[in-house]
Amino acid sequence: MNPKNLLFTALVSLTACTSPLASAANLLTLDFNGESASLPALDSFSSHAKVKTSHVIGADGTIDTFRGSRSGAATLAVDASTAPAAWSAGLRTPLVAQQNTEASQAKLTLAFDLSASLPRPVRVRVASFGADRKRTGGLEGWVYPPVAVSFYRHSLDLSAMIAWEGKFEPLAPFIQISWEIGSDAPQPWPNASAQFIRVDNVSLAAPSFYVATTGSDKADGRTEATAFQTIGRGVAAAGAGDT
Repeated sequence: MNPKNLLFTALVSLTACTSPLASAANLLTLDFNGESASLPALDSFSSHAKVKTSHVIGADGTIDTFRGSRSGAATLAVDASTAPAAWSAGLRTPLVAQQNTEASQAKLTLAFDLSASLPRPVRVRVASFGADRKRTGGLEGWVYPPVAVSFYRHSLDLSAMIAWEGKFEPLAPFIQISWEIGSDAPQPWPNASAQFIRVDNVSLAAPSFYVATTGSDKADGRTEATAFQTIGRGVAAAGAGDT
């Protein structure tokens, strides 16, 4: 492993928010807490009129021990009981403005907590949009919930995702993220009712700190040229959501 490419994620809770946030590292943060009217307008969609979908933001998320109650999450409900043999349905964010200066997809990570009614693969897509709000292209990948209903954290390096309809532009002014289930999954979802996925704590992040064996713990760790030498020094410097 090239030590210059070593990234780590601080396993600490994300700062609560009710709308898309961005910081030095987090290009997008969504935790779906707060009043529904303050949250971004999510959308549900399907490939066929016989696939019924609905979506809601409610107290169905990961447990927040500080709050003492279950946190908010975005839920997609799907009824595919009368769907044709080939079908899909999904949940997507609106176009979200970003101010990203990191052009390397290898240094961009999408992470989120996901719960599904069945342990079946979920397709994840990230699309880029120009200033005219027209899509330039996208990336897609699959995540695999290990069990039903429970939340698990998933992370996708954008460089490991495959191209989807055009060229993804990491520096584009707008992005959109979607989660999709369907019959074309590597392990197909059945034609059944009462299926769902829930999403919480979404983060698209660029590196906050770098670590390299050739670095120095007296450096600031902010660039590859000024990397820390030890992961411990990076962990000590990292804050909520830092990578």
